[in-house]
Amino acid sequence: MRVKFPATVQFMRLGYEYQSLKDADIHPETRIFLNRFVPAIQRINRDKNLTVEQILATIEEIHGIIKNNDMGKEFLGRLLDQTADIKLIDFDHPEDNDFAVVDELTFGPEAKGSFRPDINILVNGIPLGFLEVKKPNNEGGIQKEFHRMLDERLQVPEFKKYFNMLQFVTFSNNMEYETDNDAAPAEEVRAGSFYSTPNGNRTFFSFFREENPKTSGFKEIYMDEVRYILKDNGYSPSYADTEEFRTNLQPSTPCNRFVTSFFDISRMMYLLQYGFFYVDSETRNDIGIPTYFADDFTDVVLGYHCALIKPDETILEGKYLNVVLHTEYAKRYFEANASGSGQRYTLTNEIIAGFPVPLPTIEEQRKIGNLFSTIDKKIENNNAICADLEGMAKLLYDYWLVQFDFPDENGKPYKSSGGKMVWNEELKREIPEGWEVDRLGKVCDTLLGGTPDTENALYWNGDIPWLNSGEVATSPVLNAEKTITKEGLKNSATSFASAGAVVMSITRYIRPSILGIDACFNQSVIAVIPNEQIHSTYLYMFMLSQVERYMRLRTGAQQPHINKETVDSTLITLPVDSVLNQFYDRVEPLFERQMIAMKEAKELESLRDFLLPILMNGQAKVKGA
Repeated sequence: MRVKFPATVQFMRLGYEYQSLKDADIHPETRIFLNRFVPAIQRINRDKNLTVEQILATIEEIHGIIKNNDMGKEFLGRLLDQTADIKLIDFDHPEDNDFAVVDELTFGPEAKGSFRPDINILVNGIPLGFLEVKKPNNEGGIQKEFHRMLDERLQVPEFKKYFNMLQFVTFSNNMEYETDNDAAPAEEVRAGSFYSTPNGNRTFFSFFREENPKTSGFKEIYMDEVRYILKDNGYSPSYADTEEFRTNLQPSTPCNRFVTSFFDISRMMYLLQYGFFYVDSETRNDIGIPTYFADDFTDVVLGYHCALIKPDETILEGKYLNVVLHTEYAKRYFEANASGSGQRYTLTNEIIAGFPVPLPTIEEQRKIGNLFSTIDKKIENNNAICADLEGMAKLLYDYWLVQFDFPDENGKPYKSSGGKMVWNEELKREIPEGWEVDRLGKVCDTLLGGTPDTENALYWNGDIPWLNSGEVATSPVLNAEKTITKEGLKNSATSFASAGAVVMSITRYIRPSILGIDACFNQSVIAVIPNEQIHSTYLYMFMLSQVERYMRLRTGAQQPHINKETVDSTLITLPVDSVLNQFYDRVEPLFERQMIAMKEAKELESLRDFLLPILMNGQAKVKGA
């Protein structure tokens, strides 16, 4: 109470509203606050005119996603998706979002031993984080909290879905950091404030010291509001007048400084959008990956496994350094000097500082940096164009083939204008008259891949691209890291599919893509072959619509997956030919333009990789250098 409620007030100073549990409408399975979620989602999607029913359906979508065995990867992607039909957060207009805190929200079934964090952070009613507070000078209290989180809460299967949804897990005992070694891991620090994002049994906590903590610009909170919070939680309002409580109310206390540093709304939104990433493994290939900050940021938190490099700009230009760090030369250096074993490799400050940087004149560095910055921007623009084109196609697919408002013979939306609908028993819904429903495996050929013998050199390094599951995550697929020979194709279970086929990973994260090349693929990939009736554009959009369902159907703890039978048995709606042909006439030009833009981006990447070494070693110069 002595730390929790002052911290609650600090959140309010930052712009969060206080949410009482007494007047809350909470979804039982997700703990989402419907009284905040519904109006917030309507507001940030105001152009969609969403009904309450549509928004409640989104809650069920979220519930399906957070039950995945993927440590919240798909949910984070859904949270960040600004092109989704229904956005969950508006990062472009942060003022339209709803920010609130609630004390002691319960997670999990009571029968299984629920947990109840002290302060929960709500964004648009979704509990995305919590702060646990401990009383100061409690010997061993911080270490107990580490173990309580790692050994108890994170190990309970019934809590998994909540940790898949939570992005910030923090705790503080309202004390300054107490350690004999500033480089010690967080678990060895005896006091202070700590943060993490849940990562199953590999969750680790970090701590930081704010160099220039925010000391002004807070919203004024009146003591009547403070007394209301105390009373709302069953405490006497008179506690607000005690000396200890008033001292803990100050924004300068260690806990309140931590709240400000970590949960200031602009910083928290930045962390949500850019501060999280997932890696499939932690190998030598996963380290030493650079990112260049083109603008000044004064409110960015540096994570535990990151290093900040600030070059002396009189000697080394930042853009140029970023170019160098993206080279194969740099990659090989970091791979060779990484320490560790098994599943975790690290780089020391000494190794990073010892990286040999070729140093042309500062003017030449700027020109090289600017050249590659221009190339990278063009690549980014092309990627954005591809995303926009796919978004346009998806809108048309949803409007015509899901909502059934394709143009009727009078050019009016079919279903909305009273077009005849008939009940389909298999789909358990109405579809337009004349449309059919069938199993995907009956109307399209499906192929499962395989891997040639890796010990047989005759099977590899041929002319046939060979794809793994990670390489089919982005559409269209235009290249493969490995190739096989005709002998490898002939003497293995791998399959061959021509450009235009729809390929999809059936392991872990499921997402379809259109093949832009002829290729083979491994056993974690399935190909669905288009035909005269079902073109790749319709097939791709349909497979995209099935991803959420496929993710729910995955089995296997270590390697969650679906099988070929699951894909083959998928029910697909077959529109009449006249509607399909109109759909193809409008959508296929979009995908053709997308293919051109993506190929151009790949060519620019190849050009960049070709130019870089010859510019660095002085074989060529940027014009005018």
